[in-house]
Amino acid sequence: MAKVKLDIWSMKTSWNPIPEIGEREMHHVSVAASNGKEWGCWGRTHTEAPDARMINSGEGEYLWSLGIAGVEPGAQPEVSMPIAGLILTVTGVCHHAAMRIAIPANGNVEDSPGNEIATPLFGRYGLGIKELELRIEKAAEKANEAAPGSVRKKDVRAAISRVNGGLQDEWEIVARDIDQYLKPDWPSLGKAIYTTVVDIYHSFYLRREALARSLALGKIDIERYQAKMRYQFVQALEDIRDLVGSQNFRNMMPNVRARRVEDVAELAANYVFFLPRLHSRVAPQKNRPNLHSCRLKVQ
Repeated sequence: MAKVKLDIWSMKTSWNPIPEIGEREMHHVSVAASNGKEWGCWGRTHTEAPDARMINSGEGEYLWSLGIAGVEPGAQPEVSMPIAGLILTVTGVCHHAAMRIAIPANGNVEDSPGNEIATPLFGRYGLGIKELELRIEKAAEKANEAAPGSVRKKDVRAAISRVNGGLQDEWEIVARDIDQYLKPDWPSLGKAIYTTVVDIYHSFYLRREALARSLALGKIDIERYQAKMRYQFVQALEDIRDLVGSQNFRNMMPNVRARRVEDVAELAANYVFFLPRLHSRVAPQKNRPNLHSCRLKVQ
């Protein structure tokens, strides 16, 4: 099959589960191909959202995208079902599913509101990069079986190199988001403070990746993994609070309406780790897999 244009669309969502967190614009993303196919990434497609706007577009091999996605376009699996090898809110969200599906077109979701939360929690492409490498390779092999020569080896190598950008690529995104959304006064805080904030984030990154590897190896189940992730997230925020001071920290988190500054990190964690409850609240029992036995396998 010939190459297609792969467009990533961003659309508003009414997500705001924690009353203490002020109104915040969050978006859902989907991927549409120029052949009329579209992946909703656990949610709506752009044709279902009048406010949707295209945030990225590129050319890529459709069969390769299809193999990476692991689900047919248009299919909306239950929230507990994997897309592109990801488990929703465990190893990634819609932003990461879109990034993976659009790998053949070098897609990018940085301009979608909500990515500033998705990236620190799950990285650029979601957790489980070693498994993603295998997924990219196997999807390319399958595409070439159906259409010989459709995916070149150098394109596979380039894709694997991109998804392995790791901490350096991720921090560039996170640093821009910190300046845009939190607006810290770095000149008054000082260079030493900035450098230490970077170190705190790097530490969180390494712990997050270690937890993801333990999950992938089946050494911990999803419930324990999520509890540990939440703890590490709170600890990182509290380390930043101790470093910059209570008032500066409050100024950096203006949307969080907490009576005590000690509660800000906990409320922020309640917000970003609310979604995992969907696995037990929404998915029908008959269709729900045993998530505690799930591993990050190529689907």
